[in-house]
Amino acid sequence: MFNETDQNMKNGQFIGTTEQKTDEKNRIIIPVKWRDHLGSVCYMCSAPEGCIFIYTPEQWSRVTNQVADHAHNMAERARQRQFYIGATDANVDKQGRVTLSPFLMKRVGIEKEIVVNGSGNRIEIWPKDRFYEGPCNPNRGEGGVLDEAEYPEDVNW
Repeated sequence: MFNETDQNMKNGQFIGTTEQKTDEKNRIIIPVKWRDHLGSVCYMCSAPEGCIFIYTPEQWSRVTNQVADHAHNMAERARQRQFYIGATDANVDKQGRVTLSPFLMKRVGIEKEIVVNGSGNRIEIWPKDRFYEGPCNPNRGEGGVLDEAEYPEDVNW
């Protein structure tokens, strides 16, 4: 089980993992060491793995350009639509809190307990149970890596 771990920014990367609970306004706390790099505005979207991705404005621009560059046929445009469903921007307040979109929370199954995971160029917000059942379960996949992404049944990707 993860407790707070090293959350220092290293080479401009979000690294570290912490458990939290959303508050009554669906806010989470961005770890202190990440706040300067994240800035005052961030972008969120759901991920096929069943979590919320949070990007800096610069990384969001890179990702959305890649999505647009690959939308040349119906299947790619369908993936593009899925990427943008519920995507939103959000402000980071002076206390380092970000309000999660109720739509994105419902889409990935977040209720109260979450895991905030630094994943290099992005922050991932996971429902706590899904985080430990899926990507961090050492008994899944070869070498601890999932062979195939397993999507939650209640999420229509």
